[in-house]
Amino acid sequence: MTVLVTGGAGYIGSHMVHALAEAGENVVVVDNLTTGFSAFVPEGVPLFIGDAGDENLVEPILDAVRAYATVGEISGRLRAACGASVPAAGAAGARPRKGGRFRGP
Repeated sequence: MTVLVTGGAGYIGSHMVHALAEAGENVVVVDNLTTGFSAFVPEGVPLFIGDAGDENLVEPILDAVRAYATVGEISGRLRAACGASVPAAGAAGARPRKGGRFRGP
């Protein structure tokens, strides 16, 4: 199962993300980093930076989570759908973009 955690870069959300990841679940995080920090998200967990209320950001993530079993498959599917706007997982030099941004595993 893949679990989408909104607010997963905040204090409480990041603890949930760590617990889920340690339990072997695939985890995807959406957070606008207003009070959270990307450093709180464990390595290997995709972080989509943006508002969880933004349908244009969340809809493709939900579609990918429903259709694919692993984080790697989710990342690949989103790269295919969004083109160059979503860097490859672990891409060197990946930089945040304005709007829905992505930090891959």
